[in-house]
Amino acid sequence: MHSMTQPGAGTAHVAASYNPDLKLATRRLSPQRGMTSVDWLTSYHTFSFGAYKDPEFNGFGTLRVINDDTVKPGGGFAAHGHQQMEIITLVIRGTLAHKDSLGNGSIIHVGDVQVMSAGQGIQHSEFNASQQELVHFLQVWVIPNDHGMLARPRYDQRRAINPAITNRWQLLVTGDPKLEACTIYQDVRFYYAAITPGMQLPLEVGANRCVWVHGISGRCEVNGERLEDGDGLGFVSHMMPGKLSVGVDERQSYPASLLVFDVPPLQRI
Repeated sequence: MHSMTQPGAGTAHVAASYNPDLKLATRRLSPQRGMTSVDWLTSYHTFSFGAYKDPEFNGFGTLRVINDDTVKPGGGFAAHGHQQMEIITLVIRGTLAHKDSLGNGSIIHVGDVQVMSAGQGIQHSEFNASQQELVHFLQVWVIPNDHGMLARPRYDQRRAINPAITNRWQLLVTGDPKLEACTIYQDVRFYYAAITPGMQLPLEVGANRCVWVHGISGRCEVNGERLEDGDGLGFVSHMMPGKLSVGVDERQSYPASLLVFDVPPLQRI
């Protein structure tokens, strides 16, 4: 596993010095994302997905897909299959009903994280559990390690985000089964944070990593780069560890929430 210190609490927002070994590689503004729109679904694609192709954005390291989906009441994805992919779902608003070929059936609520390791193959469906309210969620795909490519499919779901916690990183997904989070077959750490105005939150990153930062709500600065709803910033570290620093202006009247996807570089074709 890569080396990383335990994330700490936020501090007052001051001018930050950024480790030059963590470099901004790319940015993806929310309006630049691809979009799929049908009667029951609006989906924004950070990276190439389905009929939407962008050769400049086919993924970032082993991070392959970030889809920002809103599904109308009663709508959803009928049973379909995946293999050799780690699939993570995070509900932002509403409730999502899940069923799969392993016999799992569950409701995914705001703050829950669901992971499926598709491995040798899995069938699943995801529907809006409500007949009255929209459901808004992120679906994230990660390319697994060699073991995950051939593993039997598996499923996990847990409450991962505590809305009462601010100015601290909350670990959602990891490749280390010793940590208290959902696990997948890849050397990753996914974090969520809600940062209040005037606060700054650091996160140390190991050497030879790809780090994608995705804005959920509000406005913040990540190593001096502005991030808003749906925006993405991609950073890379090489021979030396680096550090992210996320700050929210004290004049802002609302907090900012974001996700950090810390993944290894893509080693295989």
